[in-house]
Amino acid sequence: MFIKRPLTLAMAALALAGSTVAASVPAEAAGYTTGGAIGFLYNSQGRTLGAPTSNEYSGRADRVQNFRYGLIYWSSATGAHSVRGGILGEYRSNGSDAGKLGLPITEEKPTVGGGVYQQFKGGIIYWTASRGAHATLGAIRSVYAQTGAERGPLGFPTSSEISARNAGASFVYQNFEHGIISWNGVGVPVFNEDPGHAHVVFGDFYKEYLAAGGAKVVGYISNNEGTSQPDATGAFSVAGQWFQNGGIFYKAGAGVHYLPNAWLDGVSDTDLEALGYPTSGVHAVAGGTAVTFENGSVALGPDGKFTVTLSTPSPTPTSSPSATPTPTVQTGALKGSLVPSPASITRR
Repeated sequence: MFIKRPLTLAMAALALAGSTVAASVPAEAAGYTTGGAIGFLYNSQGRTLGAPTSNEYSGRADRVQNFRYGLIYWSSATGAHSVRGGILGEYRSNGSDAGKLGLPITEEKPTVGGGVYQQFKGGIIYWTASRGAHATLGAIRSVYAQTGAERGPLGFPTSSEISARNAGASFVYQNFEHGIISWNGVGVPVFNEDPGHAHVVFGDFYKEYLAAGGAKVVGYISNNEGTSQPDATGAFSVAGQWFQNGGIFYKAGAGVHYLPNAWLDGVSDTDLEALGYPTSGVHAVAGGTAVTFENGSVALGPDGKFTVTLSTPSPTPTSSPSATPTPTVQTGALKGSLVPSPASITRR
């Protein structure tokens, strides 16, 4: 126990004589004491938290003590753990021990890239010098762990959870260095708790997602990326992923492209099957906008109708050179349909 009062001459003499009563007490700790499990941890860490700035007091379901550079929390279930620095700031912004994170269950631990993390009952807070501190919680945390967390393709979190609304739907998402995870649990009573409603986008699909406008335009992620069976080298020939307002599709040689639902719904199933995979996104052309496909193109005119041009080669006689493609044109208004080719992808 540490005692904080001005030293009398007699106490000073005892200290000089080897007494441990006051000689090791920080000068700024006057009036506050440490003891029990909190005091043991404080001393075992070399008092790096600085002098106590309060005595122990009751938290939500625990005991807490404030120090100059952090706090120590104790409960019978979790033991004593300190929280400090940038992680403490993020912890406080999430409600501290009364928030979703709950009590700390570990100390800070080092991880890749010079980062550190700390586990809490309800999630984890990550900190890096370049990205700061950000918590991962609930279903988003579960999916993040499935991808390998900070050691996986997403890297470290770069934001806390962000609440969004798009086309009447509410959802939450979190940014990471190389992707995002979104959660959309319509009808789920507990916000961001069901992992089945959380999905991730990363890699080239993430780049296309951002290029198309991100959460504000494309909306939430409806499923995880689906792929064909890998070849002998482990590469995928086709892949696709659905979002609130459209889909992103990939085929070797065709690239990665986002198509809004309006374009997917505005073309018949038969035409989409014949067109194959997109080789461009929506782009401006004379008189409107268009998308090119492996086997043709679709144009949207100012009248709101879609014109489908299918490149259909004429039959090639065995005794003559190949014929040049003969385009066929079809038109139609929005009808609402699926995408046969991308929909046939085997999804994880």
